[in-house]
Amino acid sequence: MGESTRASVQVSDAFAWISNIWNFDQQDNERVVVMASIEELDKAIGAHGMWKVHLKTVISTGKTDAPLATIRADNECAFGKWLYGQTLTALDKATAEYRTVRDLHAQFHKAAGRVAELATSGNKDGAEKLLADEFTAVSLKLTTAMIAWKKLSK
Repeated sequence: MGESTRASVQVSDAFAWISNIWNFDQQDNERVVVMASIEELDKAIGAHGMWKVHLKTVISTGKTDAPLATIRADNECAFGKWLYGQTLTALDKATAEYRTVRDLHAQFHKAAGRVAELATSGNKDGAEKLLADEFTAVSLKLTTAMIAWKKLSK
């Protein structure tokens, strides 16, 4: 094997190793770090899916056991604490996937807070409409984004 062939094989091996760590976005060649915890994303998908059931209970009873400010806050739930915490690296937080999930997660909690606020103030019809429309739409987008991030993390 010639010297240039050996060098080419070494470069190829190094690239293969790096490719296992980094994922390259084919559309715009941006470097995307895929280190998100699959377990955390699975837990978040399940927990946020349960919010619709919880909000239906709030609507039917007119009461919530959590303060509205806590419902609205995207950094109070377990996933929000993980999302904003120290587990994810700065490189993880620089990815488009992270930013999309973070932004949708914030929208999700704001919509949940508005539903709960309407329900606890006696506006059951308004709460039901908001739950069916805005909340459901942002919930679907968030779940879709978390699944996409999870797929990149495998």
